[in-house]
Amino acid sequence: MSARAALPVLLLASWLLATRASAMAQVEELPQGGVGVLETRERLEQIEQEKRNRERQRELTHPKSSDCRATGTCALWEQGIRSQPIPGTGLIAVLHDVDVEKESLTIRLRFINRSSQPASIALDPSGSYDAYFVEVDEEKRHILRSDDGALAAKKPLARRLRPGAMESWWARFPPLPAGATSFDVMIPPAPRFEGISVHDD
Repeated sequence: MSARAALPVLLLASWLLATRASAMAQVEELPQGGVGVLETRERLEQIEQEKRNRERQRELTHPKSSDCRATGTCALWEQGIRSQPIPGTGLIAVLHDVDVEKESLTIRLRFINRSSQPASIALDPSGSYDAYFVEVDEEKRHILRSDDGALAAKKPLARRLRPGAMESWWARFPPLPAGATSFDVMIPPAPRFEGISVHDD
């Protein structure tokens, strides 16, 4: 066979060897045991799920930093204008702050689970609007609404608080009338806070 006739054969042989080498390299990149990409992805997802499960278990058995008993911040969280227990629960309602302004009156509360068992907390003024109010001189003033009807308040709250956990909530009401010196606050499920001074802001 002449050199000219042998050239195409050599080129074909070289191409076949290169193709085989590339295929072998790809096979080597696969995980051992012939596990494919799909199986590898499923295994990674399984590992992530197991990690999440361990974290959930750790939350149940070991308090997080948000557990006021573990961090010693329970007394700090309970500081405010006034606090009182919510009957039938392990929760304490804290009237944390009031902002008395010309345009509005903003009320801020905290709910702390001081019991050793989980406790549920739910606030939804959209479902029972009349139950949420500030009362001044026997006049009830309900949560403000925007032009589109949205309530000037934190979103409805429905949570199960683990022992030592805290949740906050706020709402904005119409401004107090001129000359008012005190008012009552009614935000279920907290008991009524009576005789709150306008100077407590």
